[in-house]
Amino acid sequence: LGLMTFQMLTGLKSPGLKQPSALGLGLNTGWDAWLIKTLEENRDDRFASAEEMQQALDFRAVAVAATPTPTPTPAPASVAPTPQPKPERVAAPRQPVRRPVPATAKPAKKSRSGVYWALALVLVAVALFAWSPWSEDRKRISEDDNKTARSSSFSAEKPSPSELEPVRPPAPSRPVSPTLSGEPTEGEAFALPELSLEMLWCAPGTFTMGSPLSEADRSDYETQHAVTLTEGFWLGKHEVTQAQWQSIMGSNPSHFKGANLPVEKVSWDDVASFCAKLTERERRAGRLPEGYAYQLPTEAQWEYACRAGTRTAYSFGAAITAKQANHDNDVGQTTAVGSYPANAWGFHDMHGNVYEWCRDWYDDYPDGSVRNPMGPAAGSVRGFRGGSWLFRARDARSATRFRNVPVYRFDNLGFRLSFSVQGKAE
Repeated sequence: LGLMTFQMLTGLKSPGLKQPSALGLGLNTGWDAWLIKTLEENRDDRFASAEEMQQALDFRAVAVAATPTPTPTPAPASVAPTPQPKPERVAAPRQPVRRPVPATAKPAKKSRSGVYWALALVLVAVALFAWSPWSEDRKRISEDDNKTARSSSFSAEKPSPSELEPVRPPAPSRPVSPTLSGEPTEGEAFALPELSLEMLWCAPGTFTMGSPLSEADRSDYETQHAVTLTEGFWLGKHEVTQAQWQSIMGSNPSHFKGANLPVEKVSWDDVASFCAKLTERERRAGRLPEGYAYQLPTEAQWEYACRAGTRTAYSFGAAITAKQANHDNDVGQTTAVGSYPANAWGFHDMHGNVYEWCRDWYDDYPDGSVRNPMGPAAGSVRGFRGGSWLFRARDARSATRFRNVPVYRFDNLGFRLSFSVQGKAE
């Protein structure tokens, strides 16, 4: 706006000359200060708003009138002039040098007319600018710049999870699997009504549980052994969300709040209560086959589904990246379920996001092959698997095992549902 005003007033395009009153166009010197402030290179030295620009135009562009030279009155001839002290010489005000114009032109009238039109256009432009939403946008941009400047000094520091603003989860999507209306059919996926909780089928099979001696970061309690699961089962496509937990339990204990974030800070005992309530709800609705229950997966079921036919450290290969799993505090908190790619069998977040409780009492692996292992009949600690948003990738390997007391809670520990026969180990 300052450049436009300068050009209208002076007819020049260069902003180098910032004193239009010196061009001999009869402009008020008030334009000089106004244009200088408008054309400042540093935005902080310019007008802060259109209103301030408008207020600064509190002067009128009038021609600088030439002061007439007074004509001295001659003294009478008969009277001798009284000697006067010699006046000090005062430099006359410097008048602008005017360019000669043809005799037929009317310079004064024409130049003043142009100035008045220019002034009118400037006032209209300022008024429009003040009225338009641009001025409010400029204020918001300035505020955003200040916020960015204040936060830039902390950009090198890695914030703790509690300092991070929670990630806004996407709205829960409509389940891909058909909604269950009766008893589920073996071999077919389904979704629980009102919960949008999808359950995927895992067929019976045999796999190698644990890790080879050559696998990086392995531990001694990952002894490899053959496991046969003679019964198929359903497993949750995602970790149980806070919305699903709230629907069954009526509360949300999670540290990181979000309907589609995985529920966390739930103990093994809390999860057992959730499973019992959900099982009873489905039994009353007539959607529960005899002998089946919603429960936690065994360690064997969990690793079987996690590997999805692979023998590598992760279901994605020998390593995982930040694009495949939420781990190593890369995000700083949990993320919405399904945010990362699924494994070959369609399960999301088997690596990272939150650890997942398993049904078993924790114990050492057997040396030989087993069928349908469920762990010991009693114990002091329960197992959990899968790694989390907080810890390193090696803790999210398919074979990595963890354990803790059943009342343990933390903001990186949740669970995934299993729906299977309430069988026993063989």
